[in-house]
Amino acid sequence: MKYTTLAVALLSSVAIQAQSPLSGMAHGFVIKNQGTRTLMRKPAGDTPVEPFYSVTASTPDYSIDALLHHLGATPPSHLLQMNAMSTGNDILPVEEHVGGGGTVDHYRVFSPQGALWAALAFTVDGDGIIDEEPGSLFDHRASSSQGIGSDLFSYWFSTNAGLPDSLVDTPHFEVGFEHMGLTGNEQVSALDTYMPAILEDRNSFVHLILQYKDRWYFTLTPDSANNIANNWSTFAPAFACNQQDIRANHVYVAKWNQPGMPNSWSTIDIRFRPDELGLDANDAIDAIAFYEGFEEQIVFSLAKRHAADDREQIWVGGPMVFVPQEPGGKKPLRDGTGARVTTKVGVGELTEVDSLCTYDPEILTDYYGPWIAFPVADPANEGTAADIGCSAARYRIASGQVVGQKLTVQATRLPTALPGSVGFFIEVGGNVQSVVKLVTGSRMEHAFSLPPALPSGTEITIWTAYASRTERLFSWEVRLKTE
Repeated sequence: MKYTTLAVALLSSVAIQAQSPLSGMAHGFVIKNQGTRTLMRKPAGDTPVEPFYSVTASTPDYSIDALLHHLGATPPSHLLQMNAMSTGNDILPVEEHVGGGGTVDHYRVFSPQGALWAALAFTVDGDGIIDEEPGSLFDHRASSSQGIGSDLFSYWFSTNAGLPDSLVDTPHFEVGFEHMGLTGNEQVSALDTYMPAILEDRNSFVHLILQYKDRWYFTLTPDSANNIANNWSTFAPAFACNQQDIRANHVYVAKWNQPGMPNSWSTIDIRFRPDELGLDANDAIDAIAFYEGFEEQIVFSLAKRHAADDREQIWVGGPMVFVPQEPGGKKPLRDGTGARVTTKVGVGELTEVDSLCTYDPEILTDYYGPWIAFPVADPANEGTAADIGCSAARYRIASGQVVGQKLTVQATRLPTALPGSVGFFIEVGGNVQSVVKLVTGSRMEHAFSLPPALPSGTEITIWTAYASRTERLFSWEVRLKTE
């Protein structure tokens, strides 16, 4: 890190932590608004959400109409309402924790030896009880936001190694309704960060960030499950399962480009049944984060059954989660210290987690994805603090055809009390570009143009800096690498 020594010398205490590298990334959201649910894409940076669009014929079409294409040209897609979704890329390293009775009482997120790390992002249900820990980041946002149901929060686990103190074991507010062009009535009810990156990837060489580019896992809202089951003669051609298997406590999957079905989704089948997750008939799964590579393990959340329901809100479940005399079950997911993730962020027991996405892009290798940037783990300077945040996402510029690429770099938690400047820096193949702007808000960004086709393996390193008459602040570095 080129500026580590200077950054350490100029450290200062900040009351509110810098946002994490997730704040400027593109995300896939399901937006709910007074009963309706719409699948939307949030582009890189603070850009209003928009519908997903077809990139090429061979890349997945993320629309409910496309998912139900088996039903004809005008399927009743408004009756399929997703409660949760995932593309199967949600890697999260978890291990069993054996309690005093000699049985597994929960799962902990861990980082193996070396500079590996993990993070989790989630939203909450703004229509339910908002229960916050006084003085927490969540409490601060709950008291100031017009729509906390569309706020994206993250937690970077305490066992992470090689990352700045201001990032690790710290709650972060990432994106809110004001950054997405939403109204106070609109909320996020499902989340997957990888969907936009899969479209940008356009079926290029497989790398570890996006191992699965042809899956769509989801759950149904209770009302949607009832509507589909009650109209089964209409919906049956779109499903490979039976009518009695249409419930809000199942996890479903469709696959893209299956043999004999080019450029389309397969029929919808079951990936997890309720008995495999320790669920009963009254449970509804309203958030999932799934990595197909672990096969029998999924992180999920359950909808509150009533106002006083204080059950754990983030679980690990699956056929391999041991519950005596059961085919499968669920156990609470905890931080490496054994603490609840929601407690770490400041969410009280009565608040409902409404969406989940998990991240561990350094598992097995230091190979970053070509479209999203994650922080560089730096064992030599482990624990180096940073005072402002940095996020970046690379994306294509198209006008009838691909004409170039851009990289949006975002700086967050910039001081605004004094006149100051923010610098955006990118290093591409050893060449540094920079732009300096006067600070006009605590969250600013700049888009750099990139060559249409960078050589395979080109590293792009990004960081941000702030300067005023009285202080100098730096962010951590983030990095991506072309395929």
